[in-house]
Amino acid sequence: MGTPDNLTQTNLLPECYYRFFRTLEESANENFYRRGAGLILSHDNTLSDRFVGHVFGLKSMTINANVTDTCSLTKVEQRYGALHPNDSTLKIGDDSNFEAVYSLLLPPYAAISSLEVEYEGKLLVATIKEKETAANEYNDAIASGNSAFLASKSQSGQFQVSLGNIDIRSSVVVRFTVMSDVGYHMNYLQFCLHRFWFPLGHYPVKITIDLKLKSNFDKFEVSNYQYKITKTTDSLNNIITIESEDGLPKNIMVMVRLLESDAPQSFVETSPADPNQYAVALSFKPKLDCDSLKVRQKAEFIFVVDCSGSMEGTRIALTRRVLHFLVRSLPFSSVKFNIIRFGSNFNKMFPQSKIYDDDSVSDSAMYIDNKVHADLGGTELYQPLKSILSQKHDAEYPRQIIVLTDGGVSGKGHLIDFVRKEDSTSRIFTVGIGNGADQDLVRSLAEAGGGECRMVMENSEFFESEVLELLSISLRPRISNLTMNWPNKSEVKVIQAPRNIRPIYHNERMVVYGLITLLKPEDSMKSYTVSLQGTSPTGQTLTYPIELDLQNTDGTGLMLHTAAATMYIASLEYEESKITKDNSKPHKKTITELALKYNLVSNYTSFVVSADRDQPNYETLKQVNILNNFGELYPRQGVKLGSSVLVSADRYQSQASSGCCSGGSYTPPPPPPTKSSFFNFFNNNNNNNNSTTQTSSTTTTQTSTSQSSKHKELLLSIIKLQNANGSWSVTSDTKKYLTVQCPLKEIDSQDELWLTVLIIAMLEKDFPSMKAIYSNSILKSKQWINDQLPPNITLEKLLETAQSLTKQSNP
Repeated sequence: MGTPDNLTQTNLLPECYYRFFRTLEESANENFYRRGAGLILSHDNTLSDRFVGHVFGLKSMTINANVTDTCSLTKVEQRYGALHPNDSTLKIGDDSNFEAVYSLLLPPYAAISSLEVEYEGKLLVATIKEKETAANEYNDAIASGNSAFLASKSQSGQFQVSLGNIDIRSSVVVRFTVMSDVGYHMNYLQFCLHRFWFPLGHYPVKITIDLKLKSNFDKFEVSNYQYKITKTTDSLNNIITIESEDGLPKNIMVMVRLLESDAPQSFVETSPADPNQYAVALSFKPKLDCDSLKVRQKAEFIFVVDCSGSMEGTRIALTRRVLHFLVRSLPFSSVKFNIIRFGSNFNKMFPQSKIYDDDSVSDSAMYIDNKVHADLGGTELYQPLKSILSQKHDAEYPRQIIVLTDGGVSGKGHLIDFVRKEDSTSRIFTVGIGNGADQDLVRSLAEAGGGECRMVMENSEFFESEVLELLSISLRPRISNLTMNWPNKSEVKVIQAPRNIRPIYHNERMVVYGLITLLKPEDSMKSYTVSLQGTSPTGQTLTYPIELDLQNTDGTGLMLHTAAATMYIASLEYEESKITKDNSKPHKKTITELALKYNLVSNYTSFVVSADRDQPNYETLKQVNILNNFGELYPRQGVKLGSSVLVSADRYQSQASSGCCSGGSYTPPPPPPTKSSFFNFFNNNNNNNNSTTQTSSTTTTQTSTSQSSKHKELLLSIIKLQNANGSWSVTSDTKKYLTVQCPLKEIDSQDELWLTVLIIAMLEKDFPSMKAIYSNSILKSKQWINDQLPPNITLEKLLETAQSLTKQSNP
């Protein structure tokens, strides 16, 4: 296990940032968030922010993290106290008791699993309780003049702690543990300590990161900081140490490159409290190299098209043309599809997506020509996406959404946050049209939706090819309809997370967790075979067996147990978030029981602790007057927690946009590398002073664009004659392409097959520069031809024959 002695490093671009934090980095000023991180004192308007911040603050911090192949456990200790205890000019006064609020930004895949507060010489260990019980205990303690601490989860998922009756002349130590999964990108495991977790300021920090990896790895990088690395005596663990006297001005990202492994891996942990309880994590990264002619994978495609007034003219005309190409490029019979127009409102071509066949393709052609116009007013994208994502997904047809828009939308932040919180059963691809398109929206929406994006100008020669490339990406091989086959229910009880397993694409990694309880104690000496089953790109059923050896586990503890419980609770909370009727909470009991068992803050549980004071304080606490809870992207007006009051969303947005907390030098990380054309059109302004040259260049470009458009219209007229299955039938419109007779006796009577072969040869000969536009249509044709051929004739031979004959007939 572990890493070889000749460990090398690699320079990775900072593209591996977690999507959650990236959304935050791009949504507001950094100081705005970091001023609200950590322990913040509440006060009334008689004291300034600067005064309170000068009196009390973070004095030091220690972080100890354990990172495994699938999850991480991070323990944080922060020491707060009087920053200038000997400064006689700071007159605090007799009333030095304040309520404080502690905020921590937690992504959806993380949870708090322990909390301690050391105050006035007492160590106060929080107890997990049902949310209502915890809130009542907290309020009772405050009303009695005692100190109390309440930690809960906000409606947006942010971890919050209210600490009542804090004497700012005393020291406070806050310790908490964060359980999270680890990221994975391009063969690299990622562990991130994001700066938004921690306050701004100059304070000493010591960080220890223990890499306890079962997998072999050969390269790693620790970004932004100097570090030391040591090995344990058994050489199984690598310990990274980082020290700073200047706080954490930058993120810490540890990236470890794993060696390739084709087989699924299993990690098994024994419970220290129950010998019949095990936690498992199953890691799987498939390689899907398959013959494109044999791919028959199912999917649902939904094209969401901007039909607002700003799309009038060239943009909507180009969009109609590219929609025709998109529909005609879809695979035959294995997909469903739909088109949704949006503006101030939205409407659908079909009430529900329809199976792709000749009838639905014909209906779509009429809809595109007659209905796709710039006549829907404004640009409201949230409602159509909400309508799509609120529908239960069909595991057999993974959903792919392609959005085409030319402008910004209202409530962009709310839209991105909504998509980010959705599960990963749908992927969203985005196209920004023209220089008025909001490139931040286009990129952030695709990133939040797990897809990719493109920005294209309406006068670009590559408009259609850029859009069709996104379709090609969405059609890449995957394994879908995934299920886990666990041991017999009479032998074990299993809780699986995630409950629904998303499709997995080539070179992606997926981790499935399980909490296993043996129903027969004697079975602890057994080994079990579990299997991951799914549908391959070619439509075959794939089964991957994985051995679970309960006699030789990876250790005893609760880390993997807690990770599995965290992921399972997240799955249940997500399912409840989709329920809109009757405020139903079908999973409350299960979530509560699991959270109480594994000490986790959830929608229904909170940490609470109270301590009797030697001298109770019965004075009214100062009300919270901080900017807001700083982590809640869209706080709801009037929401309360303990004695703290959150400001309205309007106030948050005005402060964020006006830069009220500006002053830092933060620059967001660059976006993930994409094709250079992504931003090329923003650099089209040539400052050449030679007006004649400019005019000549403009005229040439316009002529070239006009000729290109005519060629595309001709190409589209041919593609629109194609049947849904990829063939071309012999009709009065297609007879002209039947220019030469088939010389092969085996198929000389199959005019439809030979015509299809000739049209493919003609397209490849006459439209070579537009191959990206028609490649998926032609692939469908080749699949159809390949299914018709007798065993002694190959597709390659047939195409070579057609290409040779067409060259002879058209020298």
